[in-house]
Amino acid sequence: MKLLQVCALASTLATLSTSANGYSFSDVMGSKKTPEKESTGLTADEESRIIGGTDADIDNYPYVASVRIHGVTVCAATLIAPQYLVTTAHCIKTDEVAMTASFDTEFSFGDDGELVKIVKGFKHPLYNKKKHLYDV
Repeated sequence: MKLLQVCALASTLATLSTSANGYSFSDVMGSKKTPEKESTGLTADEESRIIGGTDADIDNYPYVASVRIHGVTVCAATLIAPQYLVTTAHCIKTDEVAMTASFDTEFSFGDDGELVKIVKGFKHPLYNKKKHLYDV
């Protein structure tokens, strides 16, 4: 009985091995020609949004900020205490350039909200830019 099970297992593995070795990625891909991008009929702004996402009411997210350098949004941040935001370490450039946090702006480029100067940035002690580790 055990011999039969071992033979059945060996036969199955041999079949799987043959199937795996006999099937290549290029067979699946077909033509090597890059397909041309079709127009979606959406604006660039609409196309860059999250698929299936919906517009959000800014009043529901008062703790979300946009981190800006010279008025341009470079990252998002979350207010975690009255004087502290959390964002990614690769966005922190307070030693190099003046940064601001923008609250209550409807769009990442809007200037209708409250701008607050970011005074100091702190990176995780184990942050590793090359390996993208501890990017907080």
